[in-house]
Amino acid sequence: MSQLQHRYVIVIAASKERIWKALTEPQWVKWYYYSMDLFTSWRTGSKIEYRSGKNPIITGKILERRKNKKIVHSFQFTHLKDPPSRVTYEIEPWNKSLCSLILTHDRFKKKNRTYRDCEGGWIPILFDLKSVLETGKKLPWPEKE
Repeated sequence: MSQLQHRYVIVIAASKERIWKALTEPQWVKWYYYSMDLFTSWRTGSKIEYRSGKNPIITGKILERRKNKKIVHSFQFTHLKDPPSRVTYEIEPWNKSLCSLILTHDRFKKKNRTYRDCEGGWIPILFDLKSVLETGKKLPWPEKE
């Protein structure tokens, strides 16, 4: 039986250090991650929250952190009863100014609401992250009707 997961690989014209900053520093995250505020200490076992205003939307725990290489954290929408899943970011340099970013969202028990909501949710995040790092601008996504 194959494991349920979402997996994306994008190539970004940026150093591993710049990508790391964009993944871990709140002022960067707010720019591309649906305007959410990031709260965490990045210590293994510590809490991670993505908030809209004062309301946590996504919560989890830091499971692994290797600077400029890898972040792993659990992931749970606060408004759903679905069990936590796991998100892994891996940075693989090609050279000093070009890297692959691999995002794997896995450990789904079934195709629950979290699985379905994240199916299309990661694309705008990753494309905006790439655009912000390469051009300094977010993509001009159409407004939802």
